[in-house]
Amino acid sequence: MYDQNVTVSKTEYESVDIVVYDTDPVYAAGMIDSMVSYLNKKARFLQREKSYEVLAMSRRRLGLKKIEMDSIEALIQTYRDKYGLLEYKTQAKEYARAYLKALQSGSPRALSESKQMLMSLGEKGGEFSALSEHLWRVRGAYNDLKLEYETFLNDVSKELTYANIVTYPVPADKKSYPIRWLIVVVSVFCSLFMAFLVLLFLDSRKVNATKIGRAHV
Repeated sequence: MYDQNVTVSKTEYESVDIVVYDTDPVYAAGMIDSMVSYLNKKARFLQREKSYEVLAMSRRRLGLKKIEMDSIEALIQTYRDKYGLLEYKTQAKEYARAYLKALQSGSPRALSESKQMLMSLGEKGGEFSALSEHLWRVRGAYNDLKLEYETFLNDVSKELTYANIVTYPVPADKKSYPIRWLIVVVSVFCSLFMAFLVLLFLDSRKVNATKIGRAHV
């Protein structure tokens, strides 16, 4: 039934022509709308299927980068709590200046505190600075992955249409078949043929009657 009533053909302009025959023209036009709608749903399903795979990989990369970033931040926080390191370059300048002032003033307490802090900066400052720079790079990579993840998430959730409709389906204003002019031609031909047969039959009877009449004469 589908093969007899639905025709899908390619046009010379690389588009697709869909023709549906039914006793109800409105129903036939609705079938074409449904075919286009299901095409969009199928294409959207295939696109989302691939997008979900990419989204899952992006989520895993984002999670791993988040774990790395959290571990570096926890380690930096340990350096802050244990050694009082906040910003290596700034602190190095300030405590060096404080140490010189303490030497000039001769304050034992200020001298001890500044000297202790300079020792901490000398022992752990390089590691702290390296971790801070690495954290800056990891945060940048995390932000890039997050932006990528949000892009893939939008691809999954967006509603796209994949069929560009050149001409919207409309119900036919007249019957496609049976073809009326063909019925009329066939009817006329049959009528003429029947008339010919009747005339031929009558003519044959007339000839037979003449022969029979001559036989009695």
